[in-house]
Amino acid sequence: MGDYGLVYCRGMCTCHRHVPTAKTSIVLYDQSKRDRDVSTQSASAIRYMLLPRHATDGDQVEYSHSSTSLTGFLNKRISRLISTVQRVLPGDRLNWLQTTRVLDHSPTGNRRRLIFQVIFLGLWLLVDLSLIRQSWFLSSLSEPSMFPEPTQPEWLPCVESFWLKDDGCGLDGKDCSQYRNASLAFRCPSHCGTSTGLFNPRVVGGQVANYQPLVVGGGGGDQQGNRYRPDSFICQSAVHAGIISARWGGCGVMKMLEGTGEFIGSEANGIQSIGFPAPFPTSFVFLDSVRSSACHDIWLLIILLNVLFSTIFTIALNPSPKMFFWVLCVVGYWIVVVASEPSSVPPSWSNATGNFFPFLFVCYWLWNVSWSNTLEVITSLDRIWVYLGPWWFGVLMNLTSGWVPIDKLTPHDLHQRPGALLALSIVITLATVLICYQAWCLRKENRLEKLVLPYACLVMVLVLLLFVPQHSVRIHHYLIGIFLSPLASARTSLSGVLQGLLLGMVQNGIARWSFASILERSSEVFGDGYHSGDLMPELDVANSVLMDQDLKISWMDRHGTDHHGWVGVMINDILRFIIPTIQHSLTIHNFQQNLTTSRFNLASSPTTTIDRVFFRLAFFHQDNLHSNRRVGEYTGPITFFVHNQTWLGPISVV
Repeated sequence: MGDYGLVYCRGMCTCHRHVPTAKTSIVLYDQSKRDRDVSTQSASAIRYMLLPRHATDGDQVEYSHSSTSLTGFLNKRISRLISTVQRVLPGDRLNWLQTTRVLDHSPTGNRRRLIFQVIFLGLWLLVDLSLIRQSWFLSSLSEPSMFPEPTQPEWLPCVESFWLKDDGCGLDGKDCSQYRNASLAFRCPSHCGTSTGLFNPRVVGGQVANYQPLVVGGGGGDQQGNRYRPDSFICQSAVHAGIISARWGGCGVMKMLEGTGEFIGSEANGIQSIGFPAPFPTSFVFLDSVRSSACHDIWLLIILLNVLFSTIFTIALNPSPKMFFWVLCVVGYWIVVVASEPSSVPPSWSNATGNFFPFLFVCYWLWNVSWSNTLEVITSLDRIWVYLGPWWFGVLMNLTSGWVPIDKLTPHDLHQRPGALLALSIVITLATVLICYQAWCLRKENRLEKLVLPYACLVMVLVLLLFVPQHSVRIHHYLIGIFLSPLASARTSLSGVLQGLLLGMVQNGIARWSFASILERSSEVFGDGYHSGDLMPELDVANSVLMDQDLKISWMDRHGTDHHGWVGVMINDILRFIIPTIQHSLTIHNFQQNLTTSRFNLASSPTTTIDRVFFRLAFFHQDNLHSNRRVGEYTGPITFFVHNQTWLGPISVV
């Protein structure tokens, strides 16, 4: 070792004079002792650095105990809330998984990165434009008997039908007679299965259907195919018949036919159709020999590619916080318009662009009140789970949360729809917990006080709107996203998750429903449902009898309703008679023959045997000598059984 020997002592070095060999053991003993002394001194120095400044060496045991207590743990977590968002992935992971990396911030490096980002965004746009063209503009079909040459089909929404509700087709259905023997080449969008359908009661014969597809008939096909009643939703009937796919949509050809004696219900392709055991003046069938091209909806391909592109853009190109935010704003809005939930089929480009620019101002406000405070401290890889995942969940809200049984948030809807009250209570509980936690985080950052006054004013405005007569307050989900965004501005990872979710909700709501008003007329909210407060004629069962071939229908006047003037009588879901109220009865002579013969010659054979007849009554008012206007709702279905001459009903439709 020479004259001096170096001995390593836990990070510290000491020197020893070389001594003769005979005393080596003594030197080694002294060296070992000194090593222990130096080690003790080094450990004391390290412990002193770890302890707070006010602690002494005698406080080591007590401080060690308190640092592991629950209070010490919470204090550490609270201090982190104010400083920055912690990384989720461990710090010793592989370099390619690092959320922080050494970036070239020189002008040349920034320019190169910007060029790559612009090129990537341009390629992204070109791919989306080609998919949009394929999805909406290239479909065609041909059918040997009706459309021998390739024809561009007509787009139909999922709930389109030829025959209107109740008396929408007028007396004897004359207003819908122009569809006689018509044929139509059509195309349906995706998601026309059980996820869409009726959201208000609809009377079909003696039944009241709600929250289900409106498909009447389709079973027990004859030589012309499975017949459907003309008020059936065409696209859902096509799914039931196996012509198109519920998930991908498709093209088909339908043909209107003469009426039939009955419509048999059946279950096929996930849809249960409704039976109607009575004649109806018209029907329609689907033709089988159809050849189509580019008719399937490629919505899923568009969504998956955009999810992939957004992930690559976030990880590989490391955009700045502002660029990341604005790319999400633009992409999410147009994904709803062209793929996930278009407001119309095909998309209304004028409405979409008209809503887009006001939407950008909303995004600018969201950036300033919420995103800028949190996004700038979230690293690039952490943005994948903090922002992208929840953001896509909100953008695709109709797909990710469409199974939740909440539609209009009206008391009537919540009580009628199964599971709606339970789902609403869960949502309110979860939202309350998140709001309280976010308020607590903002209070720790001393920023909650600035939000108290704006939210107090918002609550006052909402309370005042509740007292506007004949109107209802509707807080659409895009308004929920706007109202709650300031509370999601804390510097926590959870705030980033909520910001992504709320932005997606805003995009989904505005792109699908436009800037829907927070205050709407009660009649608009109720839609085409039945109003329970309307006066209706009351059937007089005792005086309603079958005499030979004549059927007498009587009603009572217990509310002084003669001033309405007229009563409309629907028979088998078709308005057949409008007579003066003062008569209090209607006699149908040779009623079996009359019910199997329509006044515009679209009937089934007069030899059809009638087992039961369905009646509904409503009050009318005569506007002039030639027109009548209904002034109340129809009663529920009243069934008359011909063989035993008994009455059933009316069944409630409210």
